[in-house]
Amino acid sequence: MSTTLQGFIDELIPVIRAVSDINFVPDDPAASLPNFPAAVVYAESGRSLQRPAGVATYYHNITVAVLTNIPDLPHAHRIITPTLETIIEAIYTKFNDIGFTAVEEINEINYSFQPTEWGGVELIGFFLTLQDVKLQRVF
Repeated sequence: MSTTLQGFIDELIPVIRAVSDINFVPDDPAASLPNFPAAVVYAESGRSLQRPAGVATYYHNITVAVLTNIPDLPHAHRIITPTLETIIEAIYTKFNDIGFTAVEEINEINYSFQPTEWGGVELIGFFLTLQDVKLQRVF
């Protein structure tokens, strides 16, 4: 794997796929989600600094959206809430044990529970944001 944003996402997806009770995790954000609960991994925002000179330091915010199509809010919450801490702990375990090739640091993981629309379908879920995922490359 390379020390790039896409390299980190490519390493993160199998970690999410290994979480029980997640039925679908596409390689790239899909136009539609065929099975639920589903998880989608994508870059949300970030910034880049040149520190030190000749080194690009990137701080990316990566989202893992854990989504379900259950319209009953309390039921949906009960179904996907157990996956929240399991995903967070799986990410930290990989980072602490063998690490991610591309990443030097994951500052924190924030999350929110909210409705969304994906591919024209109303969904609800947790949006976990890996804050300030640090990657560095000499250029």
